[in-house]
Amino acid sequence: MSTLNGRLGEGVVANVLQYLALSQATGCLALVHPERRHGRVYLENGVIVLVEARPLYDVAAMAAMLEWREGRFTFKPGETPKRKSMSRNADTLLLEASHLVDTGEVARGPSAAADTVLRVADSRGREESVMLTLAALQLWRTIDGVGSLRQLAVTIGKPVAETVAAAQELLDNGLAEFATLAVADPRFVREVARETVDLMGPVGSIVVEDALMDLGVSCDTLPVGTVGEFLEEVGRAIQSSERRAEFSRRVTELRRLFSLDQQARGSPSEEDAPRRGGGRGGPDRDGSATRSRRKP
Repeated sequence: MSTLNGRLGEGVVANVLQYLALSQATGCLALVHPERRHGRVYLENGVIVLVEARPLYDVAAMAAMLEWREGRFTFKPGETPKRKSMSRNADTLLLEASHLVDTGEVARGPSAAADTVLRVADSRGREESVMLTLAALQLWRTIDGVGSLRQLAVTIGKPVAETVAAAQELLDNGLAEFATLAVADPRFVREVARETVDLMGPVGSIVVEDALMDLGVSCDTLPVGTVGEFLEEVGRAIQSSERRAEFSRRVTELRRLFSLDQQARGSPSEEDAPRRGGGRGGPDRDGSATRSRRKP
């Protein structure tokens, strides 16, 4: 099957999926929304095996994308997912997703995901008491507005899924809110794309775009903490070991020029270290405690 592409509109996602299913297509239907949202639907012989629109997956992700009225889509034949989460007929999945849309369940606020970063919500003036699970209480004492839930799960020794569920509990109770992530200068991504095209030719721009889409971000919204993962994705597409080494040399210099070298590796600077190690109940810069951290 040749590559399909076009603009999103009323009913377009459903129509394209039904066409791909009837054609028994294998590949990835990639969608991009103007608000920098990305979605992907993977098919194998016309059967849907994975749907993602981070932080949503499967039926919830499909329901969200059915609501997209603007943007563009591209079908990439032969592209396969890194994992499979379902084996579903397109008509059945569209029916389930449409039900979620009709019942309004898709209209809920954004959900926590593994790469979500939270900070403690301002509770001044709050009088009602809240009953929390032990996991949520432990997470509340740990969130710092810097580390992702995936990183905090390692810190507190809990599974990522359990940590995400605890984070959602904090969000639902108004005890936490989404933190603004530090993002890389958009010029950094453009420079990486320029170097990739120089080494690979015109296909380099597609490689960079695919890497961004895999991470669910754009050149304007690449979190500093995922710079390394982004560069690894791009580097893997360079077949020549000699050119891959040259790419590594060039992007290392770019990371230095844009002050991303330390941050992109996920290592806090000396200025950030005390704040990351502290948090509520932890030591301030002078080592004094701000709140007791007695275990419940």
